[in-house]
Amino acid sequence: MSGGEVSGVDLARVALRAAMEAARKNGTGQKAKEKPQATTTVRRDGLPAPQPQLYWPA
Repeated sequence: MSGGEVSGVDLARVALRAAMEAARKNGTGQKAKEKPQATTTVRRDGLPAPQPQLYWPA
């Protein structure tokens, strides 16, 4: 490529930078995702369901 040619990657980079600056001016940015609420599952016999084991005992 000669010095005057612009590749697709360069165009994408310029478009991304322009979009980020426009979003910054509008005050919109990345928002934190809400974590799902943990619920307790109750079995038919009324006892709480066993919780999954999160680690292996040593």
